[in-house]
Amino acid sequence: MSGKNAIFISYRRSDSAGIVGRIYDRLCMKFGQQMVFKDVDDIPPGVDFVEYFESQIQDCKVLLAIIGDGWLNASNADGGRRLNDEGDHVRREIEIALSLEAKQGLVLLPVTVGSAS
Repeated sequence: MSGKNAIFISYRRSDSAGIVGRIYDRLCMKFGQQMVFKDVDDIPPGVDFVEYFESQIQDCKVLLAIIGDGWLNASNADGGRRLNDEGDHVRREIEIALSLEAKQGLVLLPVTVGSAS
C-alpha cells in the first residue's frame, strides 16, 4: 500500500473483527485493495510487524479507528487495560496518527460499531 490516498484500518480483533471485515471489503470495492491496509492480512511474511505498520500509517491519508464495545476497556493477560500499555499496538497506531494529523494532514476518523459510544 502506498500513496497519499491510502486508508489504514485500526481495530481490536476481540471486539470488531467481523464488522471490520465488511468495512474492509466495501472500501476495497470502492478504492481498490491496494489502497486499504488491514493488519496481518497486508503484512508481508518475515517483516518486523511494528516497523511495517508504523510505516504504513506514515504513508496513509486516512486512519479509521474502529471502536467496538470492548475497545476502551480491553485488558491484557495481567488484567490491566491495554490502552494504558505503551506497547499496545492499537494505542501506538492512534498515537502515530495523532502526531501526523498536524504535520501531514492525516485524517484520524473514529468509527463506533456495535453499541460503542
